[in-house]
Amino acid sequence: MKRIIAVFMLMIILLTGCKMQLTIEPSVSGGLLGNSGEPQDGILDTTDGQAVEELSFDGKIVIITNFGKYEPDYPGSVIEEDMYLSAKSLVNRFGQEQVIHKTWPSYGSNAEDLIDGIFQDISEDTEIKAMILLYSYYNPYIFDKLETLRDDIYVAHIVSLESDRADYMSVRADLIIHTDLQQFGETYVKQAVLMGAETIAEYSYPMSRSDPVQAIRRDAMKSTAGQEGIEFMDLEAPTPGGGDWLHVNQKPYFIQDLPRQVERLGKSTAFYWSYWYHQDVIMTQAVATGAIIVSSNYPLPYFLYPEVFEVEYRIETDEEDENGQPISQRFELMELLQALDEAVTAAGMAGRVSCWAIPDYMMWLTIGFMYAAEWLGGNVPQERGVIDINVLERLASEYATQLGIDAGVTLETLSHDGETLDHYVLGAIDFYVFGK
Repeated sequence: MKRIIAVFMLMIILLTGCKMQLTIEPSVSGGLLGNSGEPQDGILDTTDGQAVEELSFDGKIVIITNFGKYEPDYPGSVIEEDMYLSAKSLVNRFGQEQVIHKTWPSYGSNAEDLIDGIFQDISEDTEIKAMILLYSYYNPYIFDKLETLRDDIYVAHIVSLESDRADYMSVRADLIIHTDLQQFGETYVKQAVLMGAETIAEYSYPMSRSDPVQAIRRDAMKSTAGQEGIEFMDLEAPTPGGGDWLHVNQKPYFIQDLPRQVERLGKSTAFYWSYWYHQDVIMTQAVATGAIIVSSNYPLPYFLYPEVFEVEYRIETDEEDENGQPISQRFELMELLQALDEAVTAAGMAGRVSCWAIPDYMMWLTIGFMYAAEWLGGNVPQERGVIDINVLERLASEYATQLGIDAGVTLETLSHDGETLDHYVLGAIDFYVFGK
């Protein structure tokens, strides 16, 4: 019945264009990400019913993301969608006169020419004073082009889990916000213990074992497991022969092996997997056996959790894309968490499934943008490369409140070879346990 009411409310929103606030009450609330409309009279509503004065800044801020179209056959597209829709919501909030949203080109022979065009447009628009960059693929040419950018443009990089932080240490940047793999590894284990885990079992592959980025996370998990007094099991998935072995269908292996591991290790085992391609089958088998799911290497609520727990969180609109296909809009974050709460509980897994309460790209993009706006407004240190991390923490708290989510965010500056990089901030987000 609640699902029917939720769909009915959403259809009203789509037909009337009205704005509804998210709340943290048990009932499902309305609203669609990126559909909030323009700010009125400089006032921003928050979920506690209070009105605060909207931040104002001089000049324009440009945000560059990937296109972000959701592709049902490619689960990874939901990550690009997170950043794309978050950028659109900032355009809606501040207006197209002050926020410009551009998209990176897809892979291809003319990618560099298209990147040249993006940077040329930015350089020629003297009203652009800040630039927020998000990468879902690594292109060194972008880093080279940054060196040609006007010196007066404030540059913020938003980096997710899969990128090597060493790649960004020498890149032009005034602010870098990078998902903290070490802290993720540590908090994963502590969260697993809170959820009753006595063992952590990681399915890994030769490629992930040799990846220095994954090594940071794995070493943190092993070390923390030892400190917490629980066992860390390394389960190597078999490598099929041939070329592109990662995309060979290994799902039959996990269908057979995970129940065997649960029988051997017990239901108080939290399963981790270092490659997202098999997330759906591993999660499905964990649910079937009653094991624990803390998260995968993408601890994001939109990423395959709805599919595994059969939550319909998208509604088609009357709009069509350039190919004439219907455009769907998805539940807002709090709405999705509530729907997953119900589905996880119905599956008998309440308290045994979790993920990060807020997707990292959504959080880092928003607070990176807001910090750049604070810089343009003269409200934070104007010395380049010096960050007021207290302001960044405040912005993170405000964003979580606006989403209606009670979740903490930990931010700290990066230390490397005995040196603290003040402008390089590592972040992690609290876990959300479904059904509690």
